[in-house]
Amino acid sequence: MKTPIIISIGLIAIIIVLVLGYVVFVRPKLGESVQAPVASNGNKVNTTPAPISTPTPTPDNTSEIDTSDWKVYKNEEFGFEVEYPSTLYLFDCSSNFYEPDPLYIHFTPNKNNNCNTPYKAIDSLIAISHVKNFDKKNLIDLLDKNVKEKNIIIDNKSSIHISGESEVAGDEGEKLSSEPIRVMVFTVVPIENNVYIQIIYSRIASVKNDKNGFVVGEDLNEIYDQMLSTFKFIK
Repeated sequence: MKTPIIISIGLIAIIIVLVLGYVVFVRPKLGESVQAPVASNGNKVNTTPAPISTPTPTPDNTSEIDTSDWKVYKNEEFGFEVEYPSTLYLFDCSSNFYEPDPLYIHFTPNKNNNCNTPYKAIDSLIAISHVKNFDKKNLIDLLDKNVKEKNIIIDNKSSIHISGESEVAGDEGEKLSSEPIRVMVFTVVPIENNVYIQIIYSRIASVKNDKNGFVVGEDLNEIYDQMLSTFKFIK
């Protein structure tokens, strides 16, 4: 009779131990919130997934020049267009040059421009003209020093870029005593049938004026580069 009693007491003891274990060790953990992992320095580790960021598009034109108010010059005959700043004056000198030319325009900060003397003007200018039977040597011969040449791409066309400096001659062809120089850049873009578009940048670095002493033309070099980047054919 004692054995069943002992077994019953043993079973009751085991049940009590299991219940106490559940109450003490298991149940509290079911009600606890998940704690963030702790790093070795004692700070909590953030396990929240970082939001996926959308890449910001990079503009093609990284120039610092503000082109928001630029205008567009379009030439239907030769089939091209180019943007230019509203601060420059546009002159169509095609019929006013020494000999009438199908295309000769220029952009200058001088509103009192004289188309008949484009290469004697004391101000800077950016000119666009057409050229037949282009001869690179003729351009290089115009320059006296710091001559540089490279190939560039203008609207997917392989073009030639020549830059340098030339001494400015007087009205009779003599070198001026003040030795002013003209910075010149030529970009020649092929069209077809041995016809080219020539884009010129010309700036007098210093020239002596009887009334005003030395005059320095405005530096349009960055504007010139920016205009080249907007040049494109439309046919």
